[in-house]
Amino acid sequence: MAEKKKAAVKTEEAKAATSKKTAVAEIAAEMKTATPIHAEVAQLAYQFWSERGRRHGSDWQDWLRAEQELRKGKSKTK
Repeated sequence: MAEKKKAAVKTEEAKAATSKKTAVAEIAAEMKTATPIHAEVAQLAYQFWSERGRRHGSDWQDWLRAEQELRKGKSKTK
């Protein structure tokens, strides 16, 4: 009887571990598609800076705008 309980517990633990691994994998996959990579953001921010006449002082605004634009584009492709 004790062996059956141990086997049942091990089975439940294995199911829980598999469920956690699946959840982590799903979150990781979502992050990859929803989060723009650094190079993409840098390229778009540079483009925005160039379009503004390459004036200094708004680098963070360009960066944040680039992140926002890329996130919008990536969420549409989901």
